[in-house]
Amino acid sequence: MKVLPSMADVSTNGCLQVEFIPASGEIVQHCDWYKSDKKGENKKFIVHSGDTNSRFTVSEDGSLNIPDVKEDDDGYYLCEMTTSEQVVSFHAKFTVTKAF
Repeated sequence: MKVLPSMADVSTNGCLQVEFIPASGEIVQHCDWYKSDKKGENKKFIVHSGDTNSRFTVSEDGSLNIPDVKEDDDGYYLCEMTTSEQVVSFHAKFTVTKAF
């Protein structure tokens, strides 16, 4: 499996998508995304698969989409995912810069 990108620079008002690419035949069953610290120890829930009441969305394959990026979206993110093959977690870091 792959997660792209694991690090990204994005401008405010831009759109960011973190794509999850499962291994062949692997099916995402559930996915939770958190904003966290660098180690993933202090996490704050932001969205899960199927959530429609959030600025953030998660696609069926677990990919995270952040439209209209804000300055406070800067930081570390943690994904905890259950697939048909395994339970996994991974981190991503996004640096947000103010658009001019």
